Amino acid sequence: MRYRLAAENRIAKYLRYAIGEILLVVIGIVIALQLNIANEKRKNKEQLHEYLFALNVEIESNIELINETLDRNIMLTNFTYHFLSAFNTTDPEKVDDSEITNMTASMAPQNNVPLENMALTDLINSGLIKNIENDTLARKIFKIQRQLDFFEGGYGELNILWEGQMMPYLILNACLPAMTDSIDDRQLPPVYYSHNRDAFINNREFSNILTARLMFNFRSKMMLTQTKDWIAVLKDEINAYLAKH
Repeated sequence: MRYRLAAENRIAKYLRYAIGEILLVVIGIVIALQLNIANEKRKNKEQLHEYLFALNVEIESNIELINETLDRNIMLTNFTYHFLSAFNTTDPEKVDDSEITNMTASMAPQNNVPLENMALTDLINSGLIKNIENDTLARKIFKIQRQLDFFEGGYGELNILWEGQMMPYLILNACLPAMTDSIDDRQLPPVYYSHNRDAFINNREFSNILTARLMFNFRSKMMLTQTKDWIAVLKDEINAYLAKH
């Protein structure tokens, strides 16, 4: 009897010991998992902050590009107003051929420089945007590309007008060699023709092209300004998020 009770007591102690060991292992696993999850969250947070910081640098660069494009837009608008006024006159003889030459040389649009989107693409592809603890900010970041495309559309309209109307008109009616003596360090040969003055001075078609240019410039300016203002606000919101988190 005493032997049986001693045996049962040993079994009970063994079971308690085994259960204790199992609990310790389980607790150790849970703690390790929690530490691993916390570490992953910390690394993801650090990565997210790096992506957001890079995105803000990219936005700042894009704002500078838009400002340069807006400056060019204003300059083209001023040129266009000047030539529209100069070429519509009651005294056509006072318009010197050099004015037509200056117009020919100054009306081409600025080469389009696409806005940067590498940091935006990297952030979206990383999948970390879901970790942003601000749903409104996350949705706005997803919409950045649409704003960049809006910018491209605003500038693209100017190129359409230039390539479709202004450039063909100048090729047909202006003396393009009058703009320069050489191209690619090679002297241009002499030419024995001049500008077709009637195509520019008090000319309905050309005046309409210039007026259309003003309209397109104004629309482009509005689209560029809207894009710049939108991403500038987003930049401030990203900075506020980084400061808070």
